[in-house]
Amino acid sequence: MGQVVVSVSVDWEGFRRYLVEASLSQRWIEDLVRYARRYYWLLWEDHKIVSMEFRRLRPGSKRKVAAALAWLSRFLGVEEEWAEAKKRIRVRWRRELQQPVLLEESVEDLINRISCCARLLSPPRFRVFIAFMLATGLRPSEAAYAWRRYWSLRRITGRGAIVLQLNMSRATKHALLTLVHPLVDDRVPKRPSIGMTNLRQRWNTVCEALHGRRINLYTMRRLHATILLKAGLREWEVDLLQGRLEGLTRRHYILYSIDDIWPRYLKALEKPLTMILT
Repeated sequence: MGQVVVSVSVDWEGFRRYLVEASLSQRWIEDLVRYARRYYWLLWEDHKIVSMEFRRLRPGSKRKVAAALAWLSRFLGVEEEWAEAKKRIRVRWRRELQQPVLLEESVEDLINRISCCARLLSPPRFRVFIAFMLATGLRPSEAAYAWRRYWSLRRITGRGAIVLQLNMSRATKHALLTLVHPLVDDRVPKRPSIGMTNLRQRWNTVCEALHGRRINLYTMRRLHATILLKAGLREWEVDLLQGRLEGLTRRHYILYSIDDIWPRYLKALEKPLTMILT
């Protein structure tokens, strides 16, 4: 089936800037723009045609097209219409079982390697941002969002903990809030800014120069969970902090759980963050 011509004009440069501001990787941005330009017309097509078009795609392409259209629908302000259309699309494809990510070295060795790389980062805010990612356990794009808005986000400090309220929700990913360690909070600049592409390039260069291999920024999230689990936090508590909590009761009364989590969180992350920041 050939591409249908629609009478909707899309600001593709604006869409690209929108993706850049969301702190996505350059490679993922290129994929999203490419698939969005090719399949944007599906946003306004009948659900039967959309379903037929999706069936023609390979499994990997289906996921990329779906992601591209989801981002584009948010950019164009038709997210609700696209969400409603997706409910009527009956597309099935086999999902491969996600394999667990195993750390190839001890937690202590990994922390030491990360701290060595962080000390060589310039400008200094990049080093603090690496610590911020480890302290919060947020995904890279979520961490960039929280960092840029650090002093404008709602801060909940009355219960003793430093809590930033995010309320980010994307498909199955829910970042409602994040804890921030005082060691990091004291070092966040008054006007925090971050360029994720620039950071990734400098981080990869430093890691390869020191250790001959890269350390994926997403490793900070995995390391955050590993450290907290080793410190005795329960799985659902780590899920709560990393945006994977499904239970409505725990999500609605999340702050009451923080009272119990905060002291263990402080103790578990104090040494790793000190190594990175000093």
